[in-house]
Amino acid sequence: IAGLQRQNQLKATNAVSAKLDALQTELARQKAAETAMPECVWCGGRISVGFAKCKHCASDLIWLGDLVGKPGEMEKLRAEAARKEREQEAQRLADEAAFALRRKDLQETEIQNARAAKIGAVVLLILFVIGFIVIMINPH
Repeated sequence: IAGLQRQNQLKATNAVSAKLDALQTELARQKAAETAMPECVWCGGRISVGFAKCKHCASDLIWLGDLVGKPGEMEKLRAEAARKEREQEAQRLADEAAFALRRKDLQETEIQNARAAKIGAVVLLILFVIGFIVIMINPH
């Protein structure tokens, strides 16, 4: 009976642990989603993209894509969007360069491996020929 009680307690503990893990995962997901939301330029509260007024302070907002600003600051938003676009392009070019470098390194490694395989084959052939010659010279 004590063994069954212990087994039931263990199952209950495992179930609670699983629920806690699920809640922690959901909380982390929600926090990440909230962190990704833009901040109101007036009060700093997290807001959803596209709303004309902040839900925290009721201030007017303007949008350019996912960038938020104050009314009258459209040029500032355009400049920020252009800066972000330049950063993304620079990152894309850096990623391409890194990929090309990795590809070149891989090609060089493949060439070295092919050379090593050829050398190994030549060495084996030489050893085979030497062994054959030794057998032919000394047949017993």
